[in-house]
Amino acid sequence: LLRACLDSSSSMNEIETYASKLFERLFVSERLAKVGFQLATDLQRLAGSYPHVTAFRFINNVIETSSIVRRVSRIDIQDGRLSKQVTNSLSKLAEYVLGKPMNKEQQ
Repeated sequence: LLRACLDSSSSMNEIETYASKLFERLFVSERLAKVGFQLATDLQRLAGSYPHVTAFRFINNVIETSSIVRRVSRIDIQDGRLSKQVTNSLSKLAEYVLGKPMNKEQQ
């Protein structure tokens, strides 16, 4: 539906324009929190893949769960290496917190 890897100056087609308006309402909203694991990275990749879709340029109120976990559990205070190992994947974080890793189907 959305054409990937076009130049940022490319015009959006009808479907992309409709989708952009829909996404923009969600992404620009300060009232709606966008919560996820390494979500900021995913959103940057999305904007990079669809540079001509204006909705992906401005995203507000992103909450990064890996940062919250580091602060709440003080993983980074215990060991800097452990912090990166635990918070670089959702599966490793689940294993650290819950004692069991998550498979891709659970994520």
